[in-house]
Parts: sequence; C-alpha cells; structure tokens
Amino acid sequence: MNLLKYNEINLNERLQRWDDWWDGKLGRPMFQATVMHPCRAVGWGFVPSLLKGFNQDKKAFTEAVKNDFDNNIYYAPDSIPQYWPNFGAGSLAPMVGGEAKVAPESIWFEQGKWKDIPLDQISLRFNPEDEYLRQICEIYALLTEKLAGKIVFGHPDQGGVMDVLSSIRGAEQLLVDLYDDPDSVHRLVKEEVDAWIGAYQYIRKQFDHASPGSGCWAGFFSAKKAYVVQSDFSYMISPDMFKEFVVPGLTRVCQFLDRSIYHLDGIPQIQHLPHLFKVPNLYGIQWIPGAGNPEPGEWLEEVYAPINEANVKVQLMACSLKSMRKVLKYMKHPENAVILCSCMDTDTEILSEMEKLMIDYGAI
Repeated sequence: MNLLKYNEINLNERLQRWDDWWDGKLGRPMFQATVMHPCRAVGWGFVPSLLKGFNQDKKAFTEAVKNDFDNNIYYAPDSIPQYWPNFGAGSLAPMVGGEAKVAPESIWFEQGKWKDIPLDQISLRFNPEDEYLRQICEIYALLTEKLAGKIVFGHPDQGGVMDVLSSIRGAEQLLVDLYDDPDSVHRLVKEEVDAWIGAYQYIRKQFDHASPGSGCWAGFFSAKKAYVVQSDFSYMISPDMFKEFVVPGLTRVCQFLDRSIYHLDGIPQIQHLPHLFKVPNLYGIQWIPGAGNPEPGEWLEEVYAPINEANVKVQLMACSLKSMRKVLKYMKHPENAVILCSCMDTDTEILSEMEKLMIDYGAI
C-alpha cells in the first residue's frame, strides 16, 4: 500500500474524490485510513492534556502537533490529514452560559450561570467573547500559520440537538421539562440551534483561509461544509418526542450544512431511524452500538436492513475490520459506505487486513 505523508498529498484532488462519493459518482466505498508511528505525541488532541500543554508552552505545543504530521502519521489513498481541537463533546455549552469542568482524563459541561434559573427565564445566545472559545481560536491561529493549505482543519465537537440544553438543565430535569413546559423547551431548542450555527460560522472563519475543505471528529470530509450531527439526549426519549422536539432542530442544522451524517449512539436510538430517514439533506447514519454491546456487524437486520431500504450512506468506525467487512458484504450498495480505520505501523496483521479490504473494494 502506498502510504504518503501529509505534505505529499494533493488535497484538492482527494477532496474532489470525497465530493464525488457524497454525490454518488465514485462507485465504491471511501476509506479514511491512517497508519501511525508509536512515538506519536499521544493526547495532543484531547482537551485536558491539550489545555495543559498549550497554556504552559504554546510554541512547544504547536511544534509537537506539527512534528506528528511531519514524522508520525501516514495516509492511505482517499485519506485526508486533519487537525481538530478536542475541547470535549458539547463544547458549545460554555459559549451559551454553561461551564466546562476539566479533569485530568475527561471533560464535561454543567449549568454555569443558568444553575437554579427557572426554565422560562433561560435564554441561550452565542457569546463570541467566551474564554473557552478564545482558547479554541488561539489554537487555530497558531496552527493555521504553520499548516495552512497542507491539511484540513476540522471543527471541534459543538454538541448535538438538545445535548447542549441537556448540559444546561441536566438530563433528568430536561426530561421533566418536556412534560411540564414543552413550549419553553421548543423555544430553547430553537435558540440552541441558532447558537450552534452562529458558533460554527464564527469558528470556521478562524481557519477557512487555511483549509481547502472541512471535517470533524468523525473523520469524513468535503470541500463544502461537512459535519457529524447528533442528539445523544434522544437515547432517553420516544420516537414521538424525537419527532416533536429533535427533528425540527436537526432539519435546520442539516439544511445549514452541505454534508452530514447522523451519529446514532446506543441501542435505544434505533427506534428513531424512520424519522431520521425523512430529514432533508441528512446523507446517512453512523451506528455506534455502545460499550459492551456487539459490534456493528451483528446488527444487520436491526440497523442495516432499514438503511438498505432507505438507500442512505453509512459510516463504519470504532469496530474491527472483520465487522466492517461483514456490513459491507450485507449492504445492497457498499459504495454508500465510508470506512474510518487506523493502526500503528507495527501492527502488521491489521495493516495487511486493512490493505486487503481496500483492494477488495477498489480503493487501491
């Protein structure tokens, strides 16, 4: 397999291939496949170590990131080199008045200034002066100076529809709110989506001049606006509630974006597939069964049969290559799939299996 460093890749050519895949013109699956050297600076993308390293020595931090691209990461055909700062899932929360809690190995978001405030008195507005946002923008500023035009800069994980609101209210209280004050919830979901779009536009301006395309944590790309959409809160609600409270906001986000795939996280979300298939401009589904559950390849009838029927795109990630191959074999249209996979260059068996999968489906 011909592996290239980031500075040997023709980004515009590969991004065109991605857009051909989105438009149904490629005729085969896409593979975002990377091979890493074990000496990679582990953790530079995750927020606790990221903030610690960044705030202690900005120059050393940016040099460590660039060194990884220079020496420690290699890209297979189709693959796009990307940097996105991992400031935690739902990083929009502090930008609308919530609070980030950073621990050595994790991060979460809490009520912030909205603690103990009645639901009907909460108003979510994107704050471009937020300190958390300032640090995100500073990282982009330093890295775009070093890597402009050589990689794709992706967005941080801003959170999904109702997920940021869940951080502000707490998941249990928000479930109660759905019954006690649905009108206020509808208003706040609309405000949450307004803020989400505002934050996306503001953050994109920080790197648009330096990035020929867009990406996100899910590892798919486009020359246009591409992002993984989600609503992890929907794990706890019925299909009727999903249709009422989530689908309108999700529709607005998908119409704002050019390319999107839904992060279907957890078994209870399977029941929402019929509504998801009807969301305009939502291209496909990324199925994550959840910790302790069988891999995606064991959910052919429950998940991939309706996906086959709907003829939408699929992202396969966070599972074995054996499971990915099983899903591809089951799909009526394997050309609708995008595969996210990686390994260390010392994992020769996995590397060989990865290469064989790409050969079998025409990527190399």
